[in-house]
Amino acid sequence: MTPAYALYRRSRAYQDLSIEEQRQAVRAWAAENGYRIVREFADDASGLDTERRHEFLTLLKICAQPPLRAADVVLCYDISRFSRLDPEEAGFHEYSLRRAGVRVVYTHEPGANDAGLTGHLVKSLKRVLAHEYSQKLSQVVSRGLRAHAERGDWTGGPPPYGYRRAARQAAGTVCILEPGRWKAKGERVTLVVEPVEAAVVREIFAANVHQGWGLAAIAHRLNDRGVAPPASARRRGTPAWTKNTIWAILRNPIYRGRLVYAKTGYAEIGKRSGKVQRPVADRIVVDQAFPQIIPPELWETAQAKHEPRRFGVGRPWHRSYLLSTLITCGHCGKKFQAHRPVGRPENPYYVCGGYVASGLSVCDGLRVPMTYLDEAVLDGIQKRLESVLDRDVLRQRLQALLAADRPQEGNIEALQTRIAEIRRRIDRLIELSAAGQEEIPSVRAALVRLEREREGLEAELTETTARADSVGNIDAMAATLIEALGTSREVLAAGAPEERKRLVRAFLHRVEIRKTTRQAVLSWYRLPAPENLSVKLVAPRGNARGTVHRLLIHFEAFALAA
Repeated sequence: MTPAYALYRRSRAYQDLSIEEQRQAVRAWAAENGYRIVREFADDASGLDTERRHEFLTLLKICAQPPLRAADVVLCYDISRFSRLDPEEAGFHEYSLRRAGVRVVYTHEPGANDAGLTGHLVKSLKRVLAHEYSQKLSQVVSRGLRAHAERGDWTGGPPPYGYRRAARQAAGTVCILEPGRWKAKGERVTLVVEPVEAAVVREIFAANVHQGWGLAAIAHRLNDRGVAPPASARRRGTPAWTKNTIWAILRNPIYRGRLVYAKTGYAEIGKRSGKVQRPVADRIVVDQAFPQIIPPELWETAQAKHEPRRFGVGRPWHRSYLLSTLITCGHCGKKFQAHRPVGRPENPYYVCGGYVASGLSVCDGLRVPMTYLDEAVLDGIQKRLESVLDRDVLRQRLQALLAADRPQEGNIEALQTRIAEIRRRIDRLIELSAAGQEEIPSVRAALVRLEREREGLEAELTETTARADSVGNIDAMAATLIEALGTSREVLAAGAPEERKRLVRAFLHRVEIRKTTRQAVLSWYRLPAPENLSVKLVAPRGNARGTVHRLLIHFEAFALAA
């Protein structure tokens, strides 16, 4: 049978034709047509941005390196599953694969695999239609959201601190919407005041306007009292109030009852980058859309106080510091920040971001000398280069890594059984809902929970299946790695800051500062992480976190300087 890769994609988590449905259809087609799938690549909820399609980019990189490639065919459900990008970009990616000797086969797209003029016309037309469909769908959704905003409805997302989502039904009644619950047909979503959090919001405005307290002082005061901060899916470590949180509350017009919709947007449809301010004429502003927590006069006074400056604007997104984003506080879980004192005879140092943003109630202000920690890391990398550049030692490590990476026998079958059982439970709930035997809110909540569980298991199944596949030639991997590391010593000695940072991240996973024992614990990769060397040795399986745990060889601890 002919070995082949399989590619699956879904733009949004709530769309039809799930990853599992594509997988079943492509596997069945492959079995009927003499193909053996050696590895699967799946991007779920990836949108239209190529940069967010990590598995797709991994496929392109693997196919571009013949020594590491295990197949010369890519199976894809249809043209829209390959890409709904700009037609020229989608055509470029397929041409790049063909130029590298890899053929794309569409399993459920009639005419797309035909040779000659017919196949080219079908693919070109289908690419244009797929891209146009995405553009039209985006416009329809945007138009619908603007219509809801003009009526003063909450258009989506978690509610601001101090409010809860509520459904306004056709009869005029209002009921609180629990997290994860969607509105029913005919309902409108609004916001209602949450009394306890609203009192904290009023305290923040009063402290800032009437008492003259700064952002840091207010955050430290709330943390000292143990007031729970707003929930955030992006927060790391110990939840705490920060200057950013206080600033966002003081500047949010929703607390005076005003809804401002479409203040910002993305420069390009479908891409989650390049956010820009929209013109004032394009925004929708609705006064008295929601119950106000702060009187308009107090809110205007707070804006006048902060109008001359814009918080956090103008700071560069990157730093030249060698260990930026790698150091984690073992006490509060926050990232360490680099500080270079200006106008004071002090050496640069790393300090916990939890202390900087939230005060002593979250973390103390332990300072780690920058030079001391940087030199310890560079010395560790120099020692590891000696063994990594030894071809025999490198081959042994690769063999041990690949042997330990294979999943246990029976894991794939167990995951498939669990997924099938969850799908049967979902179908049963849908039948109960259609028959009217259960209350709709309870059925919806159960469906949301089961769908999330199913998506998690499908992602785990994809990763486990990929780990069970063949992984390429060890000698070719070793040669590629040695070639990539050929100039490492020169880069460490006199390379540009970004080059040195990239090389450090190839060897070092993270640094944990343990303040109770005054130790820095360095987590090293068993082999250099290939994504930081512009080379693919063993294609990454699953998410980065899973790969990291399989690559770590040991932890190294040393005492911090006094």
